[in-house]
Amino acid sequence: MKKRIISFILMIIITTIFVVPANTAFSADDVIFDLTCNTFNVKEGNEFEIMVKAKNVVDVYAFEIALEFDPEKVEYKRHYSQIQDRGISPVNVKGGKLLCGYTKIGDQSGENGDINLYKIIFKAKSEGTARIKLNYAKFVNSAEEA
Repeated sequence: MKKRIISFILMIIITTIFVVPANTAFSADDVIFDLTCNTFNVKEGNEFEIMVKAKNVVDVYAFEIALEFDPEKVEYKRHYSQIQDRGISPVNVKGGKLLCGYTKIGDQSGENGDINLYKIIFKAKSEGTARIKLNYAKFVNSAEEA
């Protein structure tokens, strides 16, 4: 009765990080980071999406995030910045580490409130529980202050 379909359960570590250096223009409210997944049961070989979100941001013009994942369980496929303005979004993937950056281009205002930073696509490689962790996030405001 067993099928060759392997259930793949994703355990997302929702990491809350407060990255607000003293010299930034962010509000007194703490920035909260959140990882969400579009599904929790993925078949081996199928893709799934992780959304990286930030809440309570003020004047975010550029950002960088670092994720860690188990390369034996999942494979990075691609990412999409969720900011709709003109910008560039480089990526660096080595082993189980993913570093993504984004910056707007030109004279644009920063993002405020609750924003989706990235949609990241992974592929399930093997059965079991995979952990995907947000290691850090950094912001730069429109005055180019980190």
